[in-house]
Amino acid sequence: MSPVDQESTLRPSLRTGAAVPCEVCDIASGSLIFVKKGYRLVRCSQCGLVYVENRPSEAELSKFYNDDSYHAELVEDSTSASEWHKRTAAKQFQFLRRFKKGGRILDVGCSVGFFLRIAKENGWEPHGVEQSTRSAHYANYKWKLNVVNSTLENANLPAGFFDAITLWDVIEHLPSPVATLRRIAELLKDDGVLIFATPNIDGLFPRLSYRVAGLMNYWPHPTPPGHLFQFSKKSIRSVLNKAGFDPVAIEDDRIAIGYSFGMESLKRAAYSALFVPVAVAGPLFKAGDKMTVAAIKRGTSGQIQQA
Repeated sequence: MSPVDQESTLRPSLRTGAAVPCEVCDIASGSLIFVKKGYRLVRCSQCGLVYVENRPSEAELSKFYNDDSYHAELVEDSTSASEWHKRTAAKQFQFLRRFKKGGRILDVGCSVGFFLRIAKENGWEPHGVEQSTRSAHYANYKWKLNVVNSTLENANLPAGFFDAITLWDVIEHLPSPVATLRRIAELLKDDGVLIFATPNIDGLFPRLSYRVAGLMNYWPHPTPPGHLFQFSKKSIRSVLNKAGFDPVAIEDDRIAIGYSFGMESLKRAAYSALFVPVAVAGPLFKAGDKMTVAAIKRGTSGQIQQA
């Protein structure tokens, strides 16, 4: 089941939830930019952070991630989805190696463990947290990856224990990215590194496609309620700063074409023909619709050097 199909299983009543303030500014001053599946995406008038204002409850999000269909296609090695995740994990690992060569690693939202498997094969001591019970079980009993079935906040993990902590396409799912990043800062060693990837709402494709989103009532870049936040390079710096991190690298990438575009109708086929080239070209202009980030705890500058 696709992410769009999964999101539609949440009850419509969730979409009338109370408005939440901006993570960075702590004020409810957002202006509405788009409504998707009943979820209101707003942009903070002060820092520009985009987020779902009327978000689901913690209990409903837990139910969403433990639905039988969630990541069901990833528990078989032979599926096309599994093969794509393996290739992606290999690319992610090469990014990590620029900043850390080994040690203890924690992958937050590790799913069935594609990235941790590569880390383990390359000498890292793997640890993970995963909210999906089935995914965590698979990672533990199939690959022996030390995965805790929990959110990071509820996991009993030792402070100052990890050399690297990763969140691959996870930070945009978090109810409170700042709170989670502060917890990550506690878990990292002083010379540890935080690595993550997330969509970039200021990428070339999101910016240009937004110009026609209102006319077509179609904008594939945001995917609520799975994605509760949409970051730009500017706003991710603000979030990192508030959580006590300094970014050392923010690099452009792009979301998989198959994830962003569909061919369910002639209208969407035409839309894809128009915007697929834009999405592909984005990183060439330092405006990809996805970014990969490395950061260190504030006050430790100089202890992490790119390899």
